[in-house]
Amino acid sequence: MIDELVIQEAGLSGASRHNRPGLLGLIARLAEWDVLLAWDSARLARNVEDLGWIRNRLRSAKKTAVFVQTGLDLFNVGSKVMGVFDEEYREKLRADTQRGLVGRAERGLSAGGLPYGYRSIPASLDARGRPIEQAGKRIVIHEAETATVRRIFELYLKGSGFREVAHRLNSEGIVPPRPRALRHRRPSWSPTAVREMLLNPMYTGQRIFSRTEWIKDHETGWRKRFVRPESEWIRRDCTDLRIVSKKTHEAVQAEMRPPPAALGQRNRCS
Repeated sequence: MIDELVIQEAGLSGASRHNRPGLLGLIARLAEWDVLLAWDSARLARNVEDLGWIRNRLRSAKKTAVFVQTGLDLFNVGSKVMGVFDEEYREKLRADTQRGLVGRAERGLSAGGLPYGYRSIPASLDARGRPIEQAGKRIVIHEAETATVRRIFELYLKGSGFREVAHRLNSEGIVPPRPRALRHRRPSWSPTAVREMLLNPMYTGQRIFSRTEWIKDHETGWRKRFVRPESEWIRRDCTDLRIVSKKTHEAVQAEMRPPPAALGQRNRCS
């Protein structure tokens, strides 16, 4: 019985209670225990609203929670102050992570997912030829995929729409970027993937960092993508990563941009 009430949520963020089945399960079984023990306030929650929610649930059931590290209970003013610090620490951690990723990118290293046509390799090897993890990874052109990238731009300039390009690549059995297994269907190119590739300036050798920001919705636990102001974007020219000429890329952008007389009409996509 007691063992059932010992919960470990390894790998789960304390940013939102809505994504923590273990915690929610304990609160749902309030009648089965007297005191909730947590190592410290950060292990219970890293959001002031969630701490308030837990505090209200326990108060209504005449229960309490105690933090083992400090010996304070959840209703102590010191615990309330620590809850604020825990939330601020989470925000600082997020900012430090973003700063680290931007620093990697500015040094020409990989800072996350790469577009189709590129791959990452160890930036440095030790005397035995093993990757040095602290050195990170650098980006190189994936030679086997460059022909497909150039062909997509070429097909579009010749009049093929997003769907037509995707259909042709699928019919030829070309493996799509980040293939995902779909129920009753094999992984395939999509019109959206084609469109995003045609818009991506990295194929001309220009890398742009901090263009978007992901913020987790506290109520759902899902992350939402927001575009940062262009003034916050960081641009770097990397000619060694160029797959498509700037002239070709600009021609595609001009083709995708509807003329003034055609405003309100749909772009060529089929």
